[in-house]
This record gives sequence, structure tokens and C-alpha cells, in this order.
Amino acid sequence: MREELKGERKMNITGTITNVGQASEPTGNYQVRYQDIVITDPNGREYVGRIGSKAGYQVNTPISVTVEVKQGDSGEYNYFRKYNPEYADRTAPQRSAQAPSPAPQSPKPDWDAIAEGKVRTHLVGDAIASGQIKIKGITDLTYWVGYCMTGRAPLPPSKIPDPHPDIQEQADDIPY
Repeated sequence: MREELKGERKMNITGTITNVGQASEPTGNYQVRYQDIVITDPNGREYVGRIGSKAGYQVNTPISVTVEVKQGDSGEYNYFRKYNPEYADRTAPQRSAQAPSPAPQSPKPDWDAIAEGKVRTHLVGDAIASGQIKIKGITDLTYWVGYCMTGRAPLPPSKIPDPHPDIQEQADDIPY
């Protein structure tokens, strides 16, 4: 018993290929061969249509296809497009009757804190490059990275090295 898609334009069927026609010559950029096949579903209904592939199909092969009615030179025909039923539900968008909920808002970045961290990083990098800060090992490096990232010196203030030991404070000697 051969089934026709009367009034329907698209449907999914799963079954076994029970008859195959001769594959056409490869066409197009992807070298697709078109082949007429018959698919029999578990209820014994047969669907006749055309399918494209690179290698062709064999009898007794299980298959799941979407059937579309297409218009050709000789009239309407069933066009089979293979699909994986495991992923079929994922491809169809689910629409609800209610309005979509807004996307969750991510926290806004604190641009001032980001800018301060960048300034600290450049100042420390320049002080290391000019020799004002000496890095003697990983402990020193970890200390300064912590300072650049947080703005807080992880050591007590008495242990923080003076970045300008050669500059003496001058009280009331400002020349202007």
C-alpha cells in the first residue's frame, strides 16, 4: 500500500529502505547522486520518493527522513531528506504562548576599578623596568601581582619598599 502526502507538504517518517532505483550521475559542487527509493514504515505503509547522497542507498537499510512534496518537470514528487531522530526535537524551535522571559542581566563591569588596575600594572611594570623595584624571586613577583590586581599591598606598610629612596622630601622649599 503506497502512501501519498495528500494535502500535507512535510512530514517525518522512519522505516526501512525496501527498494532502490539506479543512482544518477554526480551533479553539482558536492557531487550528489539522486536515487528513487521506497521506504516501508513499521505499519507496512510504503513511501516512494527521491533522495540525494554521495554514495547511494542499499535495500534493508533503516532510515529516518523528512518528506517534502516538491514540484519537478514531470509534476509533484516526494523528496526525502535524511535526518537523525535523536536530534530532531532540538532543531525545532519551541514556542510558548506566553511572552519570552528577558535574558538574565550579567553584572556590569566596574570600569573605574579596571582602569585603576591597568594604571597600577603599568606603574609597577615601569618601576621594575627602570630598576626602582627589584624582583629577586617568585615571592617578590607574587607580591607585586597581588598589589596590581587588588590595589592593596599584602605586606604591612613598614615592609613595603620605598620606590623612590633617592628623593628627599623638602619642606617649604617649593621654588614657586
